[in-house]
Amino acid sequence: MKTYLLLPVTIFLSLTLFAQVDLNVSVTNSLSLKPVSNIKVKLQNREIGYAEFQNTNAQGKAIFKSLNIAGSYVITAMAQNYFSDSISNLQFRANE
Repeated sequence: MKTYLLLPVTIFLSLTLFAQVDLNVSVTNSLSLKPVSNIKVKLQNREIGYAEFQNTNAQGKAIFKSLNIAGSYVITAMAQNYFSDSISNLQFRANE
């Protein structure tokens, strides 16, 4: 039986000269709400030609660092025995 994944996203803004952000993705089982480890998380921004994969750690987290704020991102979590889940049109803004 496949279960659904949930993708809560926390954005940590880092203060740099080039307006970059860190992204913390948490993956949980939609039934138990417990973190899920070893889930492949893909972050993609086609507008700037960026794609990166991370596997979730024991706490169900994948961290993407120093992301460019240009364009919009799509986050996808995928694994066997789970339905994939995505968040699209994720945009970052510089601290103004």
